[in-house]
Amino acid sequence: MEKTVIGQIMNRVNRKPKGSVVTPTDFSNLGKDNTVRQSIYKLEKSGMLMSIGNGMYKNPNYNELLKREIPVEPALIAEAYARKIGH
Repeated sequence: MEKTVIGQIMNRVNRKPKGSVVTPTDFSNLGKDNTVRQSIYKLEKSGMLMSIGNGMYKNPNYNELLKREIPVEPALIAEAYARKIGH
């Protein structure tokens, strides 16, 4: 099992379906807020996560047939936003 915060975040993200939406609050139990945000930033810069705005990120979902990234479903964004604000 991965011990670093960045490794634990990637482990959780990789268990989710492609195109899933996550927020830093989804990982708040892994460490201090700043550590989690820095880890997410590093994952975004490496291409392992994609920012979709307002502190939300998605697990990339590239479709080889279409040769493009598949957009996030609005319902997933709404669910992530609700988690982010604590509802």
